[in-house]
Amino acid sequence: MRRASIFRWLFLAVLTTVVLGQNSECPSFEITNCPTPQDITFLDDTYTYQPEFTANPTFGPVTWTLAKGPSGMEIDAASGLVSWSVDLPGDFEVTIVGEHMGASDFCSYRLFAGLRLDINPRTEGGPHNGTVEVEVIDERSGQPIPDAFVMIGPAQDDPFPNNI
Repeated sequence: MRRASIFRWLFLAVLTTVVLGQNSECPSFEITNCPTPQDITFLDDTYTYQPEFTANPTFGPVTWTLAKGPSGMEIDAASGLVSWSVDLPGDFEVTIVGEHMGASDFCSYRLFAGLRLDINPRTEGGPHNGTVEVEVIDERSGQPIPDAFVMIGPAQDDPFPNNI
């Protein structure tokens, strides 16, 4: 009788080891390329972000959701591709969540949507030494946009890109 109990115990111990084996780790999932702390886009552009990740095990689907973002922003639930036809300037919080076999991770960042202005100071008023004042007007309403995000940089064809 005792021999049967020992045999049964050994059989269960071996069976448990074989069943659990290498798969005893909990699933893991991590987004590896979150834009930190911010990303920039421009009005009338199409903004896209493709999350990259590491996962264990490496097989099985990843499900993506957009937890927070500007109106009209979408995420492909299977690929994670975030896309938005930028139709509103401003400062937006974006949060995406990925889930893989019970493990999940999220990515939160700020997205600045600004207006692209093509102004050449050499032909429009001469060179500027010092400060430049910019007032951004909403074309639809004709009203100024308070606290609009403005980024200044050289024009693509500017022969003097350091003189901005």
